[in-house]
Amino acid sequence: YCIPPYMIRSKVVTGVMSFEEMDAMMYKIEGEDLYLIGTSEHSMIGKFIDSITPEEKLPLTLTSYSPCFRKEKGAHGIEERGIYRIHQFEKQ
Repeated sequence: YCIPPYMIRSKVVTGVMSFEEMDAMMYKIEGEDLYLIGTSEHSMIGKFIDSITPEEKLPLTLTSYSPCFRKEKGAHGIEERGIYRIHQFEKQ
């Protein structure tokens, strides 16, 4: 269990999504190469960036709890009844 950083650098995010997706979903910190996290998984990926995990250590099992910050543009999840789409929420 970990509490990940709430801001991450673009290098970490672009390893898992395109710049266009990142720009549409995440809030950028003006004047910095930092973004508020859209999900804790992105922060956890940063722990392993530029490293190779030996096969015998796989699969990795990780869990985290964090606030998430999302622009929520578009119709993502619009068919999911009972779910409120907000810009900040907690997630495990």
